[in-house]
Amino acid sequence: MFTIDTFNLGSPLGEKSGLEAFLFDVPVVAANATALAEIIANDHSGLLFTPGDPNDLARQTTRILEDETLRQRLTENGGRMLRQGDKYDATTMIRAYERFYERVLSNSPEK
Repeated sequence: MFTIDTFNLGSPLGEKSGLEAFLFDVPVVAANATALAEIIANDHSGLLFTPGDPNDLARQTTRILEDETLRQRLTENGGRMLRQGDKYDATTMIRAYERFYERVLSNSPEK
């Protein structure tokens, strides 16, 4: 199981590790305040917990440990989300960054 809390906010390693967990069919529990929260469909491809609430983190973690059906569903759906779609592949993400920077640069005043 992979968990990410708000202490990792802004850390590209934490977010990248979460995506890698999906690829290796590891269930993911993330704070509902990370970039992973935008990717995870709660109770479908991963579980989200309330940031700063260790009891909620424990509840979500316990659910995965005790419910094999849930664990299997999360691992299958999380992995499928990355393998079957191209939304998060490197080429798509690079193109999205290029478009972003082009928009930013086209709106910046000339110096």
